[in-house]
Amino acid sequence: MNYKTHIYSLGLLFFFIQFGFSQTSVMEVLEMSLKTSEQFSTFSCNLDYKYFPTYVSEEHTANYKGVLIKDELDSFLKIKETIFLTNHNSKTVLKVNKLQKAMSISNNLDMPSNMDYLSNLRDIISQFDAKELTETTTTWKCILVAPEISQLPYSKVELYINKSDNMITKQVLYISAQFPYNDEDGRQMANPRLEISVTDHKTLIEPEQKKLLDLDNYIHKKNGKIVPVKAYKNYQIL
Repeated sequence: MNYKTHIYSLGLLFFFIQFGFSQTSVMEVLEMSLKTSEQFSTFSCNLDYKYFPTYVSEEHTANYKGVLIKDELDSFLKIKETIFLTNHNSKTVLKVNKLQKAMSISNNLDMPSNMDYLSNLRDIISQFDAKELTETTTTWKCILVAPEISQLPYSKVELYINKSDNMITKQVLYISAQFPYNDEDGRQMANPRLEISVTDHKTLIEPEQKKLLDLDNYIHKKNGKIVPVKAYKNYQIL
């Protein structure tokens, strides 16, 4: 996994904690949003990732499309040509890299692609030092700032929530670690930021989307060994 894909997958963590806010009034918004999200056992949305090499860059250097589908505790996420599939029945997380024609299998349901985020939501939010809530007539904006010494992957997070349905529309992640990039002065090191726009929320999933969540459409057991299905016969399981 290259460092940009790693950052995108880390972004999942904050998509899944989209309704966290601070202070008493903010916690009221949190509770309201959690109750709203818990009403839907299924949903899908489109994701648009824009990677900026620095915190203040005006032009992005990479732009990837993504799709997220949830059905109960199972989830499907596609970022560019990489798929993350979480199946709670088998306690399996499958990663499929179409460019490398490779698969990896894990039983760690705590990785960022895990959709079961509600139980530890408040613990994650509490790790941020400063929290600020602002609003317009249509949107809540939450700013979370990490302490100066922190193991969090982000120094700051901005979350934008639509007031009409309590759904996230955008998140901006300010990455704590430095990564290389090129400018007119040559190769530099800087802290990047990742902007993720979320559109086309749907609370019902189509039959074709449901197939994407079926682990049997990717791997199966043959002679006691897990192997790719025929559609992925040229893929290697790492």
